[in-house]
Amino acid sequence: MPPKGSCVTRQKKTTKKITGIIAIAKIAGVAPSTVSRFFNNGQVSAKTRLKIEKAVK
Repeated sequence: MPPKGSCVTRQKKTTKKITGIIAIAKIAGVAPSTVSRFFNNGQVSAKTRLKIEKAVK
């Protein structure tokens, strides 16, 4: 088992999050970076925000 906090451990945790973002992006028809901005309260148009909210539900 790798030591706690190693790159392998972080990569596994990140992969799950990225996979979720990619899946939501595909459903919403937007780029994964747009979904990331949405979740991090970045600038996203109202139309795109609605698409992503619908995909999340």
